[in-house]
Amino acid sequence: MSDDYDSTWVESEEEPEPAAPSKPREKGLQLCNAIYFLQWLWGLILSIFPNWTKKNHQETEPRPFEDRSHSKHEMYRMRNWRAAKDLQRYRHGYPDLDNKVRNPDNVNFKFYMNEKPSQPDNWTIEEMITNWKGKYEQLERNHSYIQWLFPLREPGMNWYAKELTKHEIKLFKESDDAKRRLIESYKMMLDFYGIKLVNRESGAVKRAHHWRKRFNNLNL
Repeated sequence: MSDDYDSTWVESEEEPEPAAPSKPREKGLQLCNAIYFLQWLWGLILSIFPNWTKKNHQETEPRPFEDRSHSKHEMYRMRNWRAAKDLQRYRHGYPDLDNKVRNPDNVNFKFYMNEKPSQPDNWTIEEMITNWKGKYEQLERNHSYIQWLFPLREPGMNWYAKELTKHEIKLFKESDDAKRRLIESYKMMLDFYGIKLVNRESGAVKRAHHWRKRFNNLNL
């Protein structure tokens, strides 16, 4: 992803007040939220596998919305403003965060090395990537595992999870086992949405055979 997208977030621009959406627009908002989650997930994978960026540059670029009615334009503008703000912070290494180490024990890396289970549920990474793929009910009903599988440098909803540090990112890049497990975790979540990773070198994806059944989860 290039820095061109930064222009969608103007520092001095105030975030518009959200208008109450009507029922016919609810699915559109839900779809936007799911798309931004996948964009965030793709960005995390690219931070560990930067060589994927070159061949997928155009595919990962945000696409401008076509002209729509004023109300829809404002709705998408509000969502895009928030997404652009979050993506800018992520791609530029969270410049608003201090450099103080918040996770001196490297718990995220130890989790991916199968040395430490997730909390509060005590699941190991090998248990997840070995037994959870295709277990859609399991993936749907419990969300405490997300921050363990895909940690960020900022805190999330699971208080037991720790922020990812720059030192851990370096450890990830140097460990074949950690990278292998991260790819398996990524494939598991792609499968949940009916998507398949077809090339580990380029990062290319395509619809999986069951995409018609699973793709609707982007709306739900």
